[in-house]
Amino acid sequence: MFVSACCKEGCSLKTYDMTNTVVLDVDLLSADTRADCLIFSLHGDLIIGVCELKSKHLDASKIEQQINCSIALALKIRGSCFPKNEYRIIPILLAKAYKGSVYDRLKRTKITIDGKKHSIRLQKCGDMFSEIV
Repeated sequence: MFVSACCKEGCSLKTYDMTNTVVLDVDLLSADTRADCLIFSLHGDLIIGVCELKSKHLDASKIEQQINCSIALALKIRGSCFPKNEYRIIPILLAKAYKGSVYDRLKRTKITIDGKKHSIRLQKCGDMFSEIV
């Protein structure tokens, strides 16, 4: 379902400064384990943000699983809605705070997209999508 912002439990990713951007609340689309939001932003090429928001406990394995499942959904939507556009997918985790060992593990975690490995962008709640991309 389309929403005006990516936010959950006091954590948010601001998208209002980017035109041609749609935010989907993945929790309303599926009961499966998925990230919180998919962001589709069309600026020449298509930028797809796969965003998980955390205000409390960080479980690196679960976050990796949520992002991976959401990437598959994002690629299906992309194929249906934006088949001719070049694209890039950016996995994003926003949290209120990061702790040492969990932060280190998440920093080393790689997500494979189209055969290429990508790091999860570790950001703070309240950051701007335009600054992340």
